[in-house]
Formats: sequence, C-alpha cells, structure tokens
Amino acid sequence: MASHSEVVKRWVAVALGNHHRLLHSGASVHVYEGDRDRIYSWGKHFELGRLLRNKQGKPRLFLLNGDVRSGSTSRHQWLVRSEVQKSGIPVLIIPYSSLDAANIDYETIKPLFIAKDGWEDIEHESDEVPAGAEYVQCWSEPVFTTEVLDERPIGYPGAERFIQWNSETQKMEEKWKQYVVAPQESVWKMGFLHKGYVPGTEEVYENVAGRHKSAPHFPQNRLLPVREVDGRFYWTTKRHTLGDSAFRAKVIDHRSIRAACVPCKGTGKRAGWPNHPWMRCETCHGMGVRKTYKRWATFLSSFDQQERGIFYFLCEMPHNSMPASLGEALEMLKPEAVKMAEMSNKLVLRQGDIFFIETDLDDDYVKAASHEIGAARGVDNIKEARKQWYRMTDEQRLWRTNPHNQKPCLALLGQRHSATRVAHTKDGLHLAKGRAYHLGGEHRPFDLGNKESWFVAVKNTCPITKR
Repeated sequence: MASHSEVVKRWVAVALGNHHRLLHSGASVHVYEGDRDRIYSWGKHFELGRLLRNKQGKPRLFLLNGDVRSGSTSRHQWLVRSEVQKSGIPVLIIPYSSLDAANIDYETIKPLFIAKDGWEDIEHESDEVPAGAEYVQCWSEPVFTTEVLDERPIGYPGAERFIQWNSETQKMEEKWKQYVVAPQESVWKMGFLHKGYVPGTEEVYENVAGRHKSAPHFPQNRLLPVREVDGRFYWTTKRHTLGDSAFRAKVIDHRSIRAACVPCKGTGKRAGWPNHPWMRCETCHGMGVRKTYKRWATFLSSFDQQERGIFYFLCEMPHNSMPASLGEALEMLKPEAVKMAEMSNKLVLRQGDIFFIETDLDDDYVKAASHEIGAARGVDNIKEARKQWYRMTDEQRLWRTNPHNQKPCLALLGQRHSATRVAHTKDGLHLAKGRAYHLGGEHRPFDLGNKESWFVAVKNTCPITKR
C-alpha cells in the first residue's frame, strides 16, 4: 500500500506526463482513473487540487483548494502544496468555497500575478499550562551500540535488523543491533491539534504529545517547545497563509433566458414527425433551450491587513482591470473621490469596502441638507439596528426605511455599515460622524477622526451584481 506522499508524487508525475500509472492509498488521499487531473482528500466531497490545461492539453496551472476542513486534510494539503511547487508549473491557491460563491468557472481561471505563500510565527503566552502540554524528558539522537544480538531486544529504545553470514553454519542469519538514547533535561513540550478554522489558513502540526511515553527515540522536533519563565508559559506556532493573487475567469451568470430551439424552430416537436407526445425535439425536450451565459471578470484574492486577526476576501475588480501587483490592484479599488482626497492630504479611512473622507461640514448645514438623520448612542441601539437590518427586505434596505417604525435605519450606502450618527442628504450623499460600526460585526469599529467631523461615505469600485 502506497503512502500519502507517494500517492501525491505519482499524481503530479502522471498529471505532467512523466508517468502513466497512478498509485492508490488505503483511505485518505484519492485519485480516480477517470479523473486523473484531480486529487481528493477522503473522497470526492473535498478536492485538494486540480491541474488546468490549455487548448493543446499541456499543463498551465495547478489550482489548489485553500479551504480548511480537518487536521488530516490539512496534512494532505501540505503534501500536495509541497509537491506541486517543485513542478515548475504556476500554483494558485484559492478557497473553493469563495470560487463557488462567486460562480466562477474553475477551468477558465488565468492568473495575472501570484505572490508566494508563506508562514508566519504566532506567539502565545499564558499563566496556565497550555492544553496538551506535558513535562517530558528530552532524549538525544539514537546511537547504535557495537554489540550484535541474536534476538531482537524487547521494548525500547529499539533495535535494527540486519543479515549476517555465519561462517560456522555457512548460512545467512538474522542479527540485531540495539540503539540507545541518552536522557537530556526535562522541559515542557506539547503537540497541537488542527486549529484556527479561517479560510485560507491552516495549522499543520499534528497532536504528537504522549508519543514520547512509548517511544523516547521519537524526534523531539515534532513537539513544540513551551518556555516557562517565572511561572508564565510561552510557545510559538506556525500558520500557513495564502499569497496574494489576481486572476481572470469566466463568471457563470444564472440570470438565464429561455430561447427558441433552432432544430425545431421553437415548436418543441421533432422536425418531419407527426404530432405525438413522445416525438419531442431531442435538443430542447419540447420546452425550448435555457442558455447559461458567461462573462469574463477579474478577481483579487488577498487579506485585509487592518482587521483583527485573519480576514480573507475575494472581490471582483473593475471591468477590464489587469493588475500586475497587489499595490496596483488595491489602487484600482479606490474611487476617484478617494484618490483626490489623498492628493489633498485629507483624512481617509476605510472599513471593508467603504471609504470615509473627512469634510468641513458643520452640524447645522448637515441638518438642513439632510432628509434623514439617525443617531445610535450605546450598544443597545447598535444591537437593535442589527435586528432591524435583518428584518428588512432588499427594497427596504435600498431605501433605508424601517418597516416596524419610522426611525431612520443606520445603514450607509445600503450596506451593513453604520456610525454613531448617520445623515442621508437630499442630493444622495451619506455622511457619518462619531464611531464607525459594522452591523454584522465582521469589521472592527473605529473612531472617525476626532469624532467631531462629518465624513462622507464612498464605496470602492468593486462591481455590485444584483441577484
């Protein structure tokens, strides 16, 4: 039975045409004969990755799944990722859940730029012993003794079998060499189960704590060291993060239309046959043709660095955008009003896809120019605003009208963004003052300047598709 690593290596070799026969593992990593360009973890419900080919059938891109499922699947992802990066073919890692949500056709993906994925160290500290940590005895590397044994020694540290010629019996005999390990200092060590279920990231450490009890020769670098300083515990883990990337792909537009069938000319009957119920047109089955249209679009895959923790996003770029780097892509997402404000050295803040530009407007002018002014003082009002948002229909959200009472909704630009004070002017501007919030809690709140100035809210250039 082939190991997981061997299955992955052979899959890459077969996909690139360097081998013709696949290997199969017992249960975990699967490659199917009828679908050789794809590899799966524990079955077809989770695809690890696939090889995309050009029209001539030559490999052009490895598309890997960046979603997180379990610890064992993360291990499979690491094996696939490590192997395909040696092939010389471009590798693009995108969460499949994000591609499905955007209705992207996988086979049409064409990368514009791909930044290298990386690892980051995450420092942890605690007053208590971390879960899974134990005070263990460290051991040196195994060293073989010079003594040759006729029988395998029982228990650990362990032994190695070899065949030796016996000149007296004139036969090959089985012999053993024992190896020993020397005890070192006792320290805190721990292993980690899979944790941090964030799209685009995964922890790759296995839970290996406890193996030292039965196998002291087990390599200690597989255990995470925990430092104890003055009764406080410190340890470091590593987390894999996706590299920033941009790509073009066809988006499936589900707003289809029913068109007349060409062979039957829209009649639904097979041409030249009598009018019988079973004589339907084979092309449209007697009902016409539902066409599915596709359009080309550009997408940016990255992380919002100003949010708390890891905040992954996949957004559509403006029409015909062809960014060559992350900085160029982020600049394309800025509307002209934001670029002009930055050139004028005005304060510009951002929360998700909404920019806030500082203005010189005073309260009297805003009150006179607005037809709706809302105020939310305290956490209770923000929670109530969130409840109101979820109770509203799409049309009510567009017009920012509360169906239960006539208090103005605290939404900005028809989105789930809000502020301590929100004003909707008669000429269509949305102003905010005080502290910016997100009604869904996805983005961190922050103060708008000194909380005394009015800011105009402007959405980025990401297109909005009506569903």
